[in-house]
Amino acid sequence: MLINGADGGLRAARPEDVQTIQAIHNASVYGLCSGYYLPDQQKSWTAAFAAAISGVFEEDGVRLIVAEHQGVLAGFGLLKDNCICAVYVRPEFAGLGLGRELVLSLEARVDSGRYDRICLSASLNAVGFYERLGYICDGGGEMQLPDGNHLQCTDMHKDLA
Repeated sequence: MLINGADGGLRAARPEDVQTIQAIHNASVYGLCSGYYLPDQQKSWTAAFAAAISGVFEEDGVRLIVAEHQGVLAGFGLLKDNCICAVYVRPEFAGLGLGRELVLSLEARVDSGRYDRICLSASLNAVGFYERLGYICDGGGEMQLPDGNHLQCTDMHKDLA
């Protein structure tokens, strides 16, 4: 179990984490998504994220958390209301359970009095990961990026108990 263990834990992100969060996103997109998306899509994806991430600290209903492991920020997760918008882990930390802990922590932050379902749009490489956590595929989707590029994704949901 990662949360608040000797090797690290989860905490709320701070504005000074933004640059590291961008680096995690870039490393994950280029390191874990290469077989699923073209280089120009990856470039558009990382540029769009970089332009948007700083503003999340001012948005209502947004939760941004980071995972620390062995003294470094190794991953992050972003929740808006009942939608998981992002879960990314540095490639060198993939497979250690950080992504799972981030998702479980985001799920726990959803207001179950207001929402009965969690939604997300999974990148193609992450569909199996979310299925193992109990998410159900709703079908193919597409994310439009500001520069006109598109990313294929899979819309998914999980009912809250």
